[in-house]
Amino acid sequence: MKTNTLIIGSSSGIGLEATKFFLKKSHNVIGISRRNNNIKSKKFRHINFDLNNFQDYDQLYSNIYNKFGPINNLLFSAGVQFIRPSSIISANDIKKIFNINLKSPILFSKFISNKRFFKRPGSVIFISSVIASRPASGQSLYGSSKSGVINHAKSLALEVSKYKININTISPGMLKGPMLSKYSKNISKDIYEKITKQHPLGIGKFTDIVNGIDFLFSSKSRWITGIDLTIDGGYSL
Repeated sequence: MKTNTLIIGSSSGIGLEATKFFLKKSHNVIGISRRNNNIKSKKFRHINFDLNNFQDYDQLYSNIYNKFGPINNLLFSAGVQFIRPSSIISANDIKKIFNINLKSPILFSKFISNKRFFKRPGSVIFISSVIASRPASGQSLYGSSKSGVINHAKSLALEVSKYKININTISPGMLKGPMLSKYSKNISKDIYEKITKQHPLGIGKFTDIVNGIDFLFSSKSRWITGIDLTIDGGYSL
């Protein structure tokens, strides 16, 4: 029996690594992003979509179902992050971060709750961040949006539990990748080294997060819902 896995934010970071991983496990992967990740596989289909186009979400849901059938697993890994001290935050900054990091995953709950679109039982994972529970200077917007995702996921988990749909979040620590490179350019070398040392097991890799996703998508996590799985190399300690 085929497994349809929908990955939102499939062109980079955790989403891209998860796409490659689940294709190797013979899932049919549907990736949503503004650019294609150029993966060549008969089991991969890409949908070019800007998550800021909220008026088109209902049509997107119908298109996914009509082309691929109901979804078994959903990973929401799209996200926006930038440093902005509270003293200079603008309304546009709030819109940029909250639109993608919080408003979009909330709106996808309509897709998840629809018995025609989403299989039952099923599993959903929203990517949050350790910043949601361990605030960092200049990241009040990012942390607020990600803590909102955790709260939303817990509420949604209660709502859809009767359908045997598991809803969880994963909060990664610092990971090697483009986002880390961009972040490190905006802080001093001393601060970067301090943050690095705050990860007792070192800076993580995307595969460390994907292993957690694989577990929460598997039957082994059948009795787990509404949790936030922290994978941070000990940073939150």
